Parts: sequence; C-alpha cells; structure tokens
Amino acid sequence: MNHETAGLGRAGWHIIYKDCFVLDEALVVEMAMHAMRALSPPDGRRIRAEAAPKCTVQQINELVKSIRSNQPPKLPEEIQEERYYDPALTGFYIRLLKTGMASWVVQYKRLGRQRKITLGNVLVLNRPEAVKAGRELLAKMTLGLLD
Repeated sequence: MNHETAGLGRAGWHIIYKDCFVLDEALVVEMAMHAMRALSPPDGRRIRAEAAPKCTVQQINELVKSIRSNQPPKLPEEIQEERYYDPALTGFYIRLLKTGMASWVVQYKRLGRQRKITLGNVLVLNRPEAVKAGRELLAKMTLGLLD
C-alpha cells in the first residue's frame, strides 16, 4: 500500500493516501455532533416539518372556482408549488404551481416508497370526478393491481 503517516492530530492518527486526507472515525463523529448541536434549537427540542393543513370541502371548492376564473392564489416568491389537501381521501390534493397550473394528485406509499400520480388538470376535471378516480386508483393499489 502506498501511504504515509501524516502525524498525530487532535483525535488520533491521520493518514494521507494518494493525496487524500483521511480522518479517523472519532474526529468525524465529533464533527457531526458539533454540527448537530449548532443546528438544534437551544432548548433541545426536535424540529419537525409542519404538515400541510387539510382544507375543508368549501375551501377546496372556492379554490377550484378561483383557479377556473383565472385568479389562482398568489404564491410567495420563494415557493414554487403549494399543496391543498382535500378531506375526501388521504393523500389527495390540488398541486398549484407558481405559474398558475393546478392539478389533482393522489399520493400513496407502495413497498416503502412514496408515489404520486397526477389525475388531471383542475380546469378539466371536476372535484367529484377526481375523487372517484382517486378512490379507484387507491383501490387498485390496495388490491395489488397497480405497481
């Protein structure tokens, strides 16, 4: 093996191998713990991503009406898309893009992986039709007829 010992560092021996600096395990763990402490809140609580709130049927209907009248809600500058979850089905939502494009989407988990299927455009597909299509899709997935 072609390597040279670089010397005793803070946490142990470091080895230079083909111009690469290799750190020992203790130093890597110490650096990771330091980074985690720097990112965690001062009171030690964990930070969780906020779940998107479910809308009521009335709010979804108003959203569809505003999208169809070519006046979708404006998204903040830093956000590219927004999800509006429908209470009819778990994982069923309207995906509104910054461009104003809106789609009905069903999200589900299969074999440990998240999957998303777009059912159709909000301008074309009514809510009852989208709910029916979403139910059928989830039923096929549950029965194993869908990958």
